[in-house]
Amino acid sequence: MRFNNAMRHKVEQLLRREDGDSHVSILIYSLIVIFFLFLGLSIWQYTEAKSTINSAANEVLQVMKVQNGANAQTRQQFNDLLVRSGMDPSTVTFQATPQTVQRGDLLEIKASKVVDIYAAKILGLTFTLPINVKVTGLAHKLIREGG
Repeated sequence: MRFNNAMRHKVEQLLRREDGDSHVSILIYSLIVIFFLFLGLSIWQYTEAKSTINSAANEVLQVMKVQNGANAQTRQQFNDLLVRSGMDPSTVTFQATPQTVQRGDLLEIKASKVVDIYAAKILGLTFTLPINVKVTGLAHKLIREGG
């Protein structure tokens, strides 16, 4: 019983002391710094993903201009470009103007993906941002009807 009273007395003294305030402050400041570090990484991840999708869409648009539209091979080329950039193509939706359009007609690619913001997970939240990329161009080849 004397041991419990002595232990309780030491705990009460520790709680009344103010030297522990600096340790708590350091812990709180560390958590805030970690949050902003994760927020910065999430923003970097978002911009890199958008840049990768935009680059792949622009490359595929150049092929579409010559072919006067998109086909299954176009989607495969888009997927290959994403894989080479380190992105999983199954997480990216892809829509494009189908073949065959006439020279001067509008060609369009729309690609989108949802990115998780990992900094929100520190706070116990789930927050996502959509990436939407749209690139347009004009078909190059004149298709003559009847031969």
